[in-house]
Amino acid sequence: MKFLNLMTLFLIVLFAESSAQSRYIYKVKYGFLTAGSARLEFNTVSDTLLSRFSIKSSPWLSRLWKLNDSIESSYDLSSERLISHHKRIREGKYHREYNAVFSWEDSLVTVNTKPMALVFPNLLDIPSLLHRLRQVELTVGDTLIYHLFDGQGTGRLSLLIQKMESVEVNNRKVSTFVMIPLERNQKADENDLSLSIWLSANAPHDPVRLAIETRYGSAIMTLEGN
Repeated sequence: MKFLNLMTLFLIVLFAESSAQSRYIYKVKYGFLTAGSARLEFNTVSDTLLSRFSIKSSPWLSRLWKLNDSIESSYDLSSERLISHHKRIREGKYHREYNAVFSWEDSLVTVNTKPMALVFPNLLDIPSLLHRLRQVELTVGDTLIYHLFDGQGTGRLSLLIQKMESVEVNNRKVSTFVMIPLERNQKADENDLSLSIWLSANAPHDPVRLAIETRYGSAIMTLEGN
């Protein structure tokens, strides 16, 4: 099944007559220090969204602690269902890899050869979520509810459109919507973790900034170019 899915995607990319691409490049800061860079890429081919999100540490930081994480996924835009998800984690000496293939007819997802039951009908991962948010209508005070797959399991995400805020990007002010999760899990509580997302006010809503705050410090991704 895994081989057939990969072959199908290869043929789609090879023979598609039209495609649409988007790319975002971010600088990553940890506190006041520039710690690395990140890229978010979308390629839409014949109703299939191919996404890649990657983040890596800067050369100076890599000498002390190397970061090289990535997520690659495929998503069927017509049925609004994930096809595959590949997550690769390289953080210092911590290395993990999760390869997931979805079989919606059987309500199963196979993660590293281990089958898991699919409970939610419409799952997103982080890249496909950011792609979805580019297209939805945003109003301050509204709450958007999604079900996410993180490579190992699923969960519910409720995003509150908290306010509008002006953000500086490449020496210019950009009007944005600020979104925050309403629900927290045990892991977030233990690490005092919070997430914020800034989306450009004009559609498509570009992901301008992403910030993660923990008890150990803050990591902020800010758009540099696209």
